[in-house]
Amino acid sequence: MGALYYNKMAVKSLIEWRGIVLVTSSHAGYASLLGRTGFSASKCSLDGLSESLRAGVKDMGIHVLMLWPAVTIKR
Repeated sequence: MGALYYNKMAVKSLIEWRGIVLVTSSHAGYASLLGRTGFSASKCSLDGLSESLRAGVKDMGIHVLMLWPAVTIKR
């Protein structure tokens, strides 16, 4: 819900400054991972939110950029 609340709060400033929204998601948003159902579901929701935001603000000069890192390894 954090991404939703942040974008809702920032949209007026984004319109004023013709800003860019940068979303870091995961490939798990569209290709589920075994044993990571909750993670995949949350990333799918984030992707849907981002696509909806992009459609809603594209005529206002705001760009929505989504990043999907392939693999992130914790060391």
